[in-house]
Amino acid sequence: MNIKEFIKNHFDCNLYTITIPAIICLLAITPCALYLPESWGFENGIIENIQLIILLTAFIFSIKAKSNKKLLIFIALIILLMTLREINYGRIFFPIPNKENMFYSWKDIKYGYLVHPIIAVYIIGSAVYFIVNKLHREFWHVMTKLKLPIINFLLLFIGIITAYCAEKYGHNLVMIQDLTTGLISEKYTQCFVLEEMAELLSYLAILSIVYIYAFKYQDKSE
Repeated sequence: MNIKEFIKNHFDCNLYTITIPAIICLLAITPCALYLPESWGFENGIIENIQLIILLTAFIFSIKAKSNKKLLIFIALIILLMTLREINYGRIFFPIPNKENMFYSWKDIKYGYLVHPIIAVYIIGSAVYFIVNKLHREFWHVMTKLKLPIINFLLLFIGIITAYCAEKYGHNLVMIQDLTTGLISEKYTQCFVLEEMAELLSYLAILSIVYIYAFKYQDKSE
């Protein structure tokens, strides 16, 4: 089997309509990071609220899947956890008065000490669901028998790497740019927008991947 046949048999290179929003987001990352107000990248800001809509849509797609149902129910559990993580498990509803983009820690919130144990129980329950339903078999089947939508996974990879770099190294990267422009503080704050836009790209990619596996790939073995 040559490389061309391998790609044809294992990778889906089609550009689905559901993928277009992720591509638009990819193209918009740089101009948004440069020109949008920094408040758009804050916790509970405009971009994060859009992210929540995307994640909840992916959750609905997962639970309504026509194919690979049990595996996608597990994916729905993961997506729900990601959604909760985006809102810091509810901590964004406890902002510190007169402090921009700052929130109380769980130790300062009544019954906040219960949050992490509840999340731990949720994760354990999700793992039990995976084990009881022997989803490792279904996962292996999906990975080996169904084609990988390569464009969508590539977009997901780009989003994850960009978000990681924006969070970990954004300060240094922007400071280098600032030394050439003279706009130190203004440019630094845009790291918030860059990180959130990259996360939005990741979630749009996840949405498209879930949709493809849930509705486009009809598994004949089921």
